[in-house]
Amino acid sequence: MKQEQIIPPVADAPILVVDDKPENLHSFQMILSREGFEVVTVDSGMKALKYLMNNPVALVLLDVQMPEISGFVNLPPIVGQKTGENKTISCVVFM
Repeated sequence: MKQEQIIPPVADAPILVVDDKPENLHSFQMILSREGFEVVTVDSGMKALKYLMNNPVALVLLDVQMPEISGFVNLPPIVGQKTGENKTISCVVFM
């Protein structure tokens, strides 16, 4: 039996997953990819900011407890930031 997809993938914009734990990145990658989403993973807040400077995303899934920059500190620079295609980031989910 084929499982029905509840949320359609967003065209031309991946989901960015930010977490310092490789096992969490792998899990999100597997689950979201299986549902048809394009997923980009990074292991730090700094890498997320660098990625976002040049690339549009549909959604950011952001870990709040990271050693370098916590998700709470990383949030203000992300929300409203213009991406590579001059699109504004408006949706960030904490995990």
